[in-house]
Amino acid sequence: MENLFKNEFVSIDYSTNKSLLTLSWSGENENIQKEVLKTIVIKFTELIIQLKPSKILVDHTNQKFIFSVDIQNWVADSVGAAASVSGVKKWAAIMPNELIIELSTEQTVEELSSKTFEIKYFRELNEAFLWLNIIPNS
Repeated sequence: MENLFKNEFVSIDYSTNKSLLTLSWSGENENIQKEVLKTIVIKFTELIIQLKPSKILVDHTNQKFIFSVDIQNWVADSVGAAASVSGVKKWAAIMPNELIIELSTEQTVEELSSKTFEIKYFRELNEAFLWLNIIPNS
C-alpha cells in the first residue's frame, strides 16, 4: 500500500496490484470543520478519478463526527459520480461503533447505492477483505 494523502484526520492509501483505494479516519475528528471535510472528500474524489480503482474500502471505525444532511448529499453526489464513471465495482464500508455516527454514515453511503457498484457494510476489516477478494498484507 502506498500512502497518497495523510493529515490529522484521515489517511488515503492505494494498492496498484489489488486495485484498492482505502480511506481510514483517525485522530480527534469529532470537531472536524466542514471545509476540512470537504477538502478530504475532494481529494478522495480526485484520486478515484485518477486511479480508477475497482475496489474501495472506507474504514469509519475511528470516525467520531456526524455527517450533516447537506454534507451527506454532497458526498454522495461527488464521490458516487466519480466512482461510477471510474469503474469501481465494489465499495466496502467498515462501520463505526457509535449508533448515531453509524446512522449518519450509513445514510451517506446509502446515497451511493443507486450508482453502478455494489456496496456492503462490515464490522470487521477481515470480513471486508474477504468480500473484496483481497489477502491482507500481500
